[in-house]
Amino acid sequence: MGKDLEVELTDLQVAILLEYGYPFEREEKQLKEFAIRKGPHLLKTCDFYLPRLSGDLVYSLKNGVDESIAEEFDELWYKFDIAIGVAPLHMRW
Repeated sequence: MGKDLEVELTDLQVAILLEYGYPFEREEKQLKEFAIRKGPHLLKTCDFYLPRLSGDLVYSLKNGVDESIAEEFDELWYKFDIAIGVAPLHMRW
């Protein structure tokens, strides 16, 4: 569909994406496969779907998530932004 991208994920990040994201079919299949084994995991996606998955996390965070995992959301956004190419590698929010 677009430019191929890869994002390395931890087991917790996989669980967050499955619970709070709304992954597309290709990404959901990978995430479900990752969930049954230990990571790290390499999510293969593209520059069309990854920003939408990031937006799903924003939506979920605004609608209430456990405060204890909010930092993991930040880490995911940072990884997504680097993969998409919109965050400088030296910058961290």
